[in-house]
Amino acid sequence: MTTRSFRPHILVAMFAGLACGCAQQKKDMSAMMHPERPKQLDMLEESLASSPFVLGDAPSLADFALYGSLRPLEIAGEEIPRQFPKLRAWYPRAATV
Repeated sequence: MTTRSFRPHILVAMFAGLACGCAQQKKDMSAMMHPERPKQLDMLEESLASSPFVLGDAPSLADFALYGSLRPLEIAGEEIPRQFPKLRAWYPRAATV
């Protein structure tokens, strides 16, 4: 059995770095986070493919933790990448819980 761990702080750091105003900082942050980005977001897409919330049919602490970790992106004016439609659909659903 393979154990995968989701680390939402990686997503927040990645998006926050890309949202900052400094071009060099954006480049550095993007390069630093690139290896983790697809793996973390793919895990969420996979999880949300079969259920409306991260761990099933009802919201859990995982949803609250993820939402809290992604909320700064919205405040910074950033969006979840379009190639992750299930995560993008989940975000407003989680906001209503």
